[in-house]
Amino acid sequence: MLTLLLLALAQDPTLTASTVEKAPALDGKADDECWVKAKELKVAVADAMEPEKGKSVVTLKAVRKGDEVFVMMSWKDETESAQHKPWVWDKEKNEYIEGSDIEDSAMIGFSLAGEFDANMLAGIESTWDAWHWKAARTNPAGFAQDRRHIYALKKPETKAMKYKSLTGSDVWILRPEDEGKPVTAKAAKPAAKGGNVVAQFTAQSPEKSAADIRAKGAWKDGTWTLEFARKLDTGHADDAAFTPGTAVAMAVAILDASEESHSVSGKVQLLVEK
Repeated sequence: MLTLLLLALAQDPTLTASTVEKAPALDGKADDECWVKAKELKVAVADAMEPEKGKSVVTLKAVRKGDEVFVMMSWKDETESAQHKPWVWDKEKNEYIEGSDIEDSAMIGFSLAGEFDANMLAGIESTWDAWHWKAARTNPAGFAQDRRHIYALKKPETKAMKYKSLTGSDVWILRPEDEGKPVTAKAAKPAAKGGNVVAQFTAQSPEKSAADIRAKGAWKDGTWTLEFARKLDTGHADDAAFTPGTAVAMAVAILDASEESHSVSGKVQLLVEK
């Protein structure tokens, strides 16, 4: 009996995408009938580098409508950060300089190849299908950045960030974007004189595999509500396929006005109903 109990406790929590008759409207609101009825899963998150920091809770829900899966996540955030390094006017320099504002963002990573561990410093080789939503750089277009996270134990020939893994070995992390026109465009420093804040990064309509993930987030009363939508199987090799009845390992992360420090969950299983 004790053994069975321990086995049950050791199982990864499961987020079940139940079948619904009407899909939710992607508007960053949780008032759709399907979301109200969907069973929620609360997962604890903490700073990936320093687990005693960044502790919070993310609420997850998922539904399926036809050949699409929808995932909603919500979390507390006292301030809405929806600008990212805008061009700001510097009177002393008499020119625009890069501002210090950093947007809020969130990500879901799904197992694509190799062993899956929610900790990026686990010291194992794996590839994730990463859905990266950003409050300034993707949200206005209604999409998330579609990319892969590749964890390698040998230095790759392409650009990668090197970290020290939990096992003491080096791990290189690559984050290539999926093929196609990206959702984010970068604007050059304004040449004209002025005093206004000008966006350096803008959201645009992506194309090809980069356009697989629709997403919309909204901040209200200290809470972000974020909705994702994607086909169960995009037909693209750089995307995880969701087979109804088969679970896929995943993890979620939230970034509070930061590009580096993030709070990440443990491993969760996404199960799409048949």
